Amino acid sequence: MIWRASLLLIAVAPSGPRSTLICIGGCPPPEAYVDPVDQQIARTGVGVPGRPSPCSYEEVTNGVRTVVTRPVQLCVKMLPQQRFRGLWRHPMEGSDFCPEPAKECPEPGATKFWLEGGPGRGGHGELYRVDFIGRRTAYKTDGSSGYRVIMDEAIKIELLEDPMSKAAQAALKNKRK
Repeated sequence: MIWRASLLLIAVAPSGPRSTLICIGGCPPPEAYVDPVDQQIARTGVGVPGRPSPCSYEEVTNGVRTVVTRPVQLCVKMLPQQRFRGLWRHPMEGSDFCPEPAKECPEPGATKFWLEGGPGRGGHGELYRVDFIGRRTAYKTDGSSGYRVIMDEAIKIELLEDPMSKAAQAALKNKRK
């Protein structure tokens, strides 16, 4: 069974009543987790019944077994709230936050911060200037790639670049020709 967890891509290999945890791209250290059971799973690499991996639990809905992940801010240790300013790139399957003094926010995966709770209309590569109150994970949660930043309260959000608008304008221009 493979799924995209709220922290990282995880593969769970069933082995009887327990599961073996394989983190693709690296796991956060055991001390990153709030719950002692999650710490144990991270330390041993072996899930417990009903809890196949850190921050997840099994649920059966209409006879179908699924694995549900808890939100990152409830799962791993977070630093206290602080003010964040910078740029946020919102691609299709990503969320790159580039703190000030960044003047640009490169393509997906190039930064060390994943922003959750930001604005957006669907993730088409929009670029925003953001100013907000939020929290950052105390440990890297996406293997070697970085930290999660949770936007708790937006102060100012400004759309700087919208690739969909550019594509629509280009299509309209071509239609007029």
